[in-house]
Amino acid sequence: VALLGLVAAAVALSGANGSLQALYFLLAGPFDTPWHRGTEVGLSQTVDGYTVTIDRAYADATRLALAISVVDERQRAGVTQLMAFSTVVTDAAGEYTSGGGAVSRPDGAYAAVNVAWKQPPILPLPSGPRELHVVLPFIMVRGDATPPPDADAIEWTPWVRVPGPWTFDFEIDVDGGTAIEPSAVAETDGIRVTVPRLIAASSVVRIEMRIDGDLPVGAWSPIGEVRHDGRTLRFALLSMEPDGSGV
Repeated sequence: VALLGLVAAAVALSGANGSLQALYFLLAGPFDTPWHRGTEVGLSQTVDGYTVTIDRAYADATRLALAISVVDERQRAGVTQLMAFSTVVTDAAGEYTSGGGAVSRPDGAYAAVNVAWKQPPILPLPSGPRELHVVLPFIMVRGDATPPPDADAIEWTPWVRVPGPWTFDFEIDVDGGTAIEPSAVAETDGIRVTVPRLIAASSVVRIEMRIDGDLPVGAWSPIGEVRHDGRTLRFALLSMEPDGSGV
């Protein structure tokens, strides 16, 4: 079964009233990367009174991060939160896959910032300029003006999908990184771990591993660490396969 680990710190997110820029400053761990390491994009598009802006973007050999803000210009009654996570990114090599993200608490009721991580279609992503095509087919809007139809409405949600699309085209300078293929193997108690490739970028180390052998039944989480130049970076990997054998 194949697995990979991203060595990066992650902490809880929070937001506060104030400018949208201030909300980005409150995103910590890997989520502040597109703001602090990224370059300004500053492209906005408004559909049905909702303005989505690609504020900044960052890319290295392993991932792309987009800092995205969304504002309800009409300040509709009952709106309490906004999210922009439907991001579809493509370039000349193909479509980027999802890599998670984060959303702030609202700036008031009508604005929030989002960070979307994407994995490039090729790894490692070469350094240098790259043309990106970004589409948000929809955003999500939370409205608390309408209560649940009844106490047993388990499937009910206050979140409503608002269709777009919001479309952006821009160039980004990829920070790049270094890839090595050590083909390192270790085996203990019937479990074999192989590390075919590591990709080191300025903000993250991507570890690609394969685990075979007498694997545990059900969910399991390998825990490890990377040591380099006197530093120790720890990581934990979460089982993701339906049978619990994959990570």
